Amino acid sequence: MVKNSNFIKETEEYIKKINAEAAYFTANEEERTAIFIADISSADQIPKVAEPLFFMGGKVFCNNLMTMNDLKKGLS
Repeated sequence: MVKNSNFIKETEEYIKKINAEAAYFTANEEERTAIFIADISSADQIPKVAEPLFFMGGKVFCNNLMTMNDLKKGLS
């Protein structure tokens, strides 16, 4: 069980703060994993997204995603 009794509240606040489009929770390589989908238009926004997770004891991995329209535009 989650040791922090405020985990749900803090996670909901975090999701609102970063304006996440989606949030998923799963296990990955035997670790609790949260996947947040958020629009980050420039690299200087990464600290706003990552730092709260470090304070919650998390590891952070960032991946760029494209929609089909992004892919078409990039390949044209």
